[in-house]
Amino acid sequence: MIDDRHLRTAFGNFGTGVAVATALKVSESEGEENSAWGLTINSFASVSLSPPLLSWCLGNYSEMADLFTTATHFGISILSATQKELSMRLAAPDTHCLQDDDYILSENKLPHIAGSLAHFDCQVQQRLSVGDHTLFIGTIENAAYCDKNRAPLFYFRGQYTSSL
Repeated sequence: MIDDRHLRTAFGNFGTGVAVATALKVSESEGEENSAWGLTINSFASVSLSPPLLSWCLGNYSEMADLFTTATHFGISILSATQKELSMRLAAPDTHCLQDDDYILSENKLPHIAGSLAHFDCQVQQRLSVGDHTLFIGTIENAAYCDKNRAPLFYFRGQYTSSL
């Protein structure tokens, strides 16, 4: 059996972009507003152009598991190099509620990180239980991106960087 730490270090040699998965938590109390929540991810991947699909993974023991396993839609925002601090905050426990200036609502009323390089509105197509994670596959209903002059945020060998 391979050691978890050894495997994590090996996986860390694959540089990834940094994204945030978002969803609205629907208020169960009358008169209260829905709240926007986000979680830093690096497991984001395009799956298909036709039909338009993407995927990402969430640990089954994440404090965000209940929200995302019941949501019918989610957003994905690809972060820019200037958004490291936000990424770090949304990766930490108990810090996933988005502040008003962290996000904008898309035409489909999904939260997206303000100033991100690109964002996607997705309807959940499938949730697959795989090992200690849930793999989400979303049908992309809308996508947008910013100008090409902004640098992306990367994660490589346990560190944030804006270049590899």
